[in-house]
Amino acid sequence: MIDPFILNSKIDIPFVGAQVSVHQPSLEEIAYIGGQDILFPGCELLRISKDILNENDKVDLENITNFDILMQIISMPSPELKKPIESAKMVLEILFPQYEVEWKPPFEISLTKEFFKTSINRNNYDELRDIFSEIFCLNRGGETHDYNPSGELSRRIVEKLKERQKKLAEIRGNSEKSSIFDRYMSILSVGLQKNKNELIKYSVYQLFDEFERYQAKVAYDIYVQAKMAGAKDIEDVDNWMKDLHQSSNGNEEYI
Repeated sequence: MIDPFILNSKIDIPFVGAQVSVHQPSLEEIAYIGGQDILFPGCELLRISKDILNENDKVDLENITNFDILMQIISMPSPELKKPIESAKMVLEILFPQYEVEWKPPFEISLTKEFFKTSINRNNYDELRDIFSEIFCLNRGGETHDYNPSGELSRRIVEKLKERQKKLAEIRGNSEKSSIFDRYMSILSVGLQKNKNELIKYSVYQLFDEFERYQAKVAYDIYVQAKMAGAKDIEDVDNWMKDLHQSSNGNEEYI
């Protein structure tokens, strides 16, 4: 787990396995690539993991890594996979803005900057997944999936991605046109009297952290006012200055 202070500072995160740093994109940079309609599908493809496989399939994939699964998807000719693959590449490009990103299945995703070259591969891929999952607040617990990578692999992966996007749409916000980033910025701009041009410079982590703190303060203020007015039998509310980043399983759920 990355120190929340480091994430809130918006500095680049060391990616030791590739000897580079991962950039924390601002909301403005995410808007340039198409907003959450690109970010979330791209991240979901990049987060493809053996953890979503059912137990029977895992037995057959003991020597297959998460990176191998991703590379197999990248290599598929399915037209329906074209958009999520493009989205995944754009996500990598904003995470590594100083590097040229190139798919090179089945062995690597190359990162090139002038005469320096490194790669994302089966040895360091899981480290990168952990980093951008925290940067974009993607860690969520309690979700299970059934997924069969054998047989009609391409068709099944397409179906799984569609199912996943449908679930994410339900979690994050109502209509397809709804943007969680736009909504949070709008709420904070009014609630905290902040300029949206300032908020657009935030990272995803900074936005969600500030929004959660704001929610906690609003709830606490309402609770105190109710108590002072003599209300009884109301549920206690945590102090709004509590540590937001502690949870039973170590993963703070933002979205």
